[in-house]
Amino acid sequence: MLPTPTARRAACVPLLGALDPAGHAGLTAALAGLTAAGAQGLPVATAVRDLTALPERLVLDALRRALGAAPADAVLLGDPGAARLAWAVAEPLGAHGPWIVDPDLCDAHGEPRYGRDVFDAVRDAWLPHAEVLVVDAHEAGRFVGRPVEDLAGMREAGKRLFDAGVTWVVLTGGALEGHAVDLAYDGRDFTEFGADRRRRAGLVGAGAAFAGHLAARRAAGDAVLVAVEAAKAAVTEAIDAALEVGGVARALPLAAALAQAGVELTPIEVAPPAADRP
Repeated sequence: MLPTPTARRAACVPLLGALDPAGHAGLTAALAGLTAAGAQGLPVATAVRDLTALPERLVLDALRRALGAAPADAVLLGDPGAARLAWAVAEPLGAHGPWIVDPDLCDAHGEPRYGRDVFDAVRDAWLPHAEVLVVDAHEAGRFVGRPVEDLAGMREAGKRLFDAGVTWVVLTGGALEGHAVDLAYDGRDFTEFGADRRRRAGLVGAGAAFAGHLAARRAAGDAVLVAVEAAKAAVTEAIDAALEVGGVARALPLAAALAQAGVELTPIEVAPPAADRP
């Protein structure tokens, strides 16, 4: 008699965020991070980036379908689209988790995408339920009401964000000058994760890919610090292997995630402009 094979399934992560028509950031980048870490993402769009938030009923119906499609091993909450949507999705997600919150409320230059009402809604509706809050220095400064410009500022912001009810605060320092240091804070200790800085002109999507990878590792059962370390290492590698998209911006597309996961890719070879040819 043949042995019965052991059933296996991928970790599943419902994720909310803005759909970026350019394919660089938001849901696309978060899905890239999830895919690279071996998880199945169940995406729910809250907005079309830089255009409009989606109707509340549409978002809630899509979220219920995602939650009914597979067990939620973790939840990733990104760009809420609007203050009303931040409040609306909190109730159906209440029984699922852990929550990884990467609100994505500032652009790559640190400028806020939304008014104070959205920051307040995320703080009040999401942070008390969040196991992990992921913010960069710009976002942290907007939440706490003062610029975060150095490591000491990151530590102070981490303490104040922890007081909002978060279990872990992860502050990414890629927007600051000098060595790229991320911090994880659990209300008692700060853990530093350092890496040589990677600079890629026009790079977008690294933050969302980091959050996606972190959520996938938590969904698989890794401890928070293990998940943070793995996500930082994976995104550092993905930045090195980032592909050009549209000949202009460098991004972390799904292709880069698949390559990181071991899938063979064949990039398109682009001839240099005529002026650069020998």
